[in-house]
Amino acid sequence: MPKIISALNAAESINFQNESYLLLTSSDKKICEEISQRLLDKNRQKQEQVKNIIQEIERRISQKPDEAIVFEGDPAWRLTLAGSAASIISSKYGKPAFVFKKMDKESCGSVRNPKGTNSVDAMKECDAFLMTYGGHAQASGFRVKNEHLDKLKLS
Repeated sequence: MPKIISALNAAESINFQNESYLLLTSSDKKICEEISQRLLDKNRQKQEQVKNIIQEIERRISQKPDEAIVFEGDPAWRLTLAGSAASIISSKYGKPAFVFKKMDKESCGSVRNPKGTNSVDAMKECDAFLMTYGGHAQASGFRVKNEHLDKLKLS
């Protein structure tokens, strides 16, 4: 079942129609096979990209193992993969993981936390320099001007 859900989540819109919806509502076997294969291929690509992000984060944090949080971003990382990468890193290292796409003037990302911590409450403490944030205790997101990234990390 997880492979099916993961593949359905890899869907994109084609002419404003979602591939997953088309797959689940089509009665044409050939169309279903084509969409299924596309979704499986996209999911494999997504998994490979997440794996690459995680390897890069692990390389970076190996140089600073005593930090209380993982706070890593990169212009090359897809924002849509930040949550998956943050979830794996937080689970593996048992600490909050902030993973973000760094853009020209601002950065957007995802936060994943171990149980017993609350990322939204933590971000409330530094909302003066966050543009937006929200979510729930274990999974949240944020948007911050790049000039405030260090303030966010140190808060």
